[in-house]
Amino acid sequence: MKFSKLTKPELEEIMKNANFTNEEAEVFELLVADKSLEEVSQRLLISKTTTSRRVATIKEKIERSQAMINKVPIWEKVTLTIDEAAEYSNIGVNKLREITNNPRCQFVMYVGKRRLIKRKEFEKYIAESIEI
Repeated sequence: MKFSKLTKPELEEIMKNANFTNEEAEVFELLVADKSLEEVSQRLLISKTTTSRRVATIKEKIERSQAMINKVPIWEKVTLTIDEAAEYSNIGVNKLREITNNPRCQFVMYVGKRRLIKRKEFEKYIAESIEI
């Protein structure tokens, strides 16, 4: 990823969401200005190894912040994994597997061997159930 090729709105979004330390922000700003690792090291009076570690951390933070931005909220998903359904409903994973093993289960679907929960049907099932 070449930071100097990012647009101004992209840079602002990254700075807002990445939660850089002061040193990481300085390194990032110099890299955006198309400075080499050696130039960044010399300007900030840190070793090239430290600069490389800071760059790796910066890239990791950018990737994580982008992943969070692109993540669909659980309540907007059409289908949920067993783990997501467990988190969403506070019903244990084992109990959900037990319920979805029933051939008459209305809220389970399979994509290949992958078991998915139809969120709306699952919500309806929970609303109509007194005991699970």
